[in-house]
Parts: sequence; C-alpha cells; structure tokens
Amino acid sequence: MNSTLDIIFLVAIILFALITGAVISLIMQLKKTVGKIEKAIDDVDTVLIPLLKKVDSSLEHVNSISMQLDEGLNSAGQTLKSVKVVAGTIKQVVSLLSAENIIKSVIRSSTWVGVKAGAEVLKRRWINRGRK
Repeated sequence: MNSTLDIIFLVAIILFALITGAVISLIMQLKKTVGKIEKAIDDVDTVLIPLLKKVDSSLEHVNSISMQLDEGLNSAGQTLKSVKVVAGTIKQVVSLLSAENIIKSVIRSSTWVGVKAGAEVLKRRWINRGRK
C-alpha cells in the first residue's frame, strides 16, 4: 500500500509541477501582452490627441470660412438687388422718353443714380464690416 500511495503522491507532485509551470508561463505571457497593450495605448494617446486637436481646429476654420461665405453671398445678393432696381429704373425712364437728347440726359442721370447706388452699397458693406 505504501508503494501505491507513493506513486499517487508522485503523480500528484508531477501534476502540480506541470500545472504550476503552465500557470507561470501563462502569467508571463499575460504580463508581456499587458505591456504591449499599454505601449499601444500610449502610442495612440501620443498620436491621437494632437490629431484630434488639429481636426477640431480645422473644423473651426471651415465653419469660419462657411460663415464668411454666407455673409459674402448675402452681400452679393443685396448688391444684385440694388443693381436690378437701378436697371429697372433706367429701363422705365428710357421707355418714357423718346427724344434722343432727352434719352442721353436720362442715361447720364441714370448712370449717376447707379454710381450713387453702388456707392451706397459699398458704404453699407464698409459699415457692416466695421460692426464685426
């Protein structure tokens, strides 16, 4: 019986040694893996945070340009409306007057009105830029 007990005890010790070796190997591999994961996270932080800041800055710049474009388009629209009004006025005056000299006089006057309207538009733009 003693020898059977010795064999069982010996098998148990061998199994314990094998399991202990496997666990130690697993723990060592886990330690290496965790180290690699930590390094990867540090690398991502090093690259990702500045990249996110650049993306944020770029988005702010794009939004700023978009707002400026909207303002420019609105200003151009107002200018076109003013030109349309002046052109309509010139057309009405020309259709009412038939004599050549009167037409020349009206065209000169209309040109002056157009120049004056253009100056008014430029003046409004200048004032609107000063407010911003």
